Amino acid sequence: MSIVLIGGIENQKSNYIKNAQKIGINLKVFTGHERNVGSRIGKPDAVIILTKVISHVAKQEVSQKAKTIGVGVVYQKLTGLNHLQACFQSLIKDYKKR
Repeated sequence: MSIVLIGGIENQKSNYIKNAQKIGINLKVFTGHERNVGSRIGKPDAVIILTKVISHVAKQEVSQKAKTIGVGVVYQKLTGLNHLQACFQSLIKDYKKR
């Protein structure tokens, strides 16, 4: 399963990726400060947007791109690893139901 994470804390980026890999997720992380993120997300199975640490412009850009390619978006305020891990588990469960 491939997920794109938008937002998050820069110094936690490697931890986000390691935790995702442990449960079989290929995670691509953009902290939200990069330009043209929407054009670089590819075709993931899901997108997680951490709304507390991302600009409104980036949020709108990614949301629109996800809608265009038919990918579900999860909006989450909290950036902690435990909250993100729970989000990953929920997405995996939903993905397996398809």
